[in-house]
Amino acid sequence: NVNRLGQVAALAALDDHEHLERTRRLVIEERAFLSVELTKRGYRFPRSHANFLLVAVPDPAALRARLLKAGILVRDGASLGFPGHLRFSVGLRETNEKLLSLL
Repeated sequence: NVNRLGQVAALAALDDHEHLERTRRLVIEERAFLSVELTKRGYRFPRSHANFLLVAVPDPAALRARLLKAGILVRDGASLGFPGHLRFSVGLRETNEKLLSLL
């Protein structure tokens, strides 16, 4: 549920085409960065066109707890029908590098 103020803000954001384009470029760039770096580390995941990657990990609960302790929130893939996976959202470079350093 979104309150009226949130709805107005969301509609205004949709009219800000510059912001939308910057955000789209950021997601594409950072998704590619995460994909390359995760692949280098031996992680597997399907190709994504979204703002997240669904990554197969050996012990999702332990990794999720470690990331949470470091202030990084990820979603358990089991709740999405993908046990053994975590959903990593594409973020800013600094956050993505922090995530990678904790793997």
